[in-house]
Amino acid sequence: MAKDLKILFCSLIRDKAEFIGDWYSRIRSIQSLRPSWTFNISLYENDSEDSSKEDLENLDWSFANWFNLSSEKNDKEYFIGLERKRIERLSAYRNLCIYQFGDLDSIDRIIMNDIDCSYDPKHAVEIIEKSLEWDIFSFASRDSGTADEFYDRWATRRSPVDKWWDNKPYNTKGDNQTWTTGNGFVSYNPEAFKRGATFGYVNKRLKNHDSENAVVCENFRAFGFNKIGFDGRYNTMHVRDKHWHNKKDANTTNNIQ
Repeated sequence: MAKDLKILFCSLIRDKAEFIGDWYSRIRSIQSLRPSWTFNISLYENDSEDSSKEDLENLDWSFANWFNLSSEKNDKEYFIGLERKRIERLSAYRNLCIYQFGDLDSIDRIIMNDIDCSYDPKHAVEIIEKSLEWDIFSFASRDSGTADEFYDRWATRRSPVDKWWDNKPYNTKGDNQTWTTGNGFVSYNPEAFKRGATFGYVNKRLKNHDSENAVVCENFRAFGFNKIGFDGRYNTMHVRDKHWHNKKDANTTNNIQ
């Protein structure tokens, strides 16, 4: 058991009111399972048309050592899927969540958690503790629409020549070393961010726009942080929300910004 870890827990929110209660309860469950850990919560909300902002403000964050909710109302268009503009925004928002904390020297692990995916908090504790042996480590993932389909197929890649998850069998009983990973709940070594690694929307090696979760893995590698993978035993379950169903030609992910 890893004692006294200091966690920076980051999430992005847009029109996610239906998920906030469940997401919050999972964070509190992790904290209850590891009461000696210190939690710092960094959130970014933008352009919600539902009660997301108010719901976040009304939650009890007194358990956190530090809490910050950045919120903007710019009436930005919804994007979904692989659009470059969407990925550009997501990468900026994820970077904001990390760097608005301002004291990465005090952090042992940075968690990036998509608010619309569910997971077992006991498994999250295992992922976080095991991630101390990795530079980037995550859950695997499943799609709520199919249950047995690997969900984060754009961000998770087995090898440097892949641009997509290859859908081949993987180790469901242990660790899987990969080139990149995402899957909705990811634990990062803060040292790479301290040295200048960031999320981004351009893959410099492949010379094209790319998933921000894949690009951050590429950027970690550029700084020598090469141990990247996921635990095949445990899955996040991603829920396709109303915007997914209302948007034509949507695919691979429903984290809309």
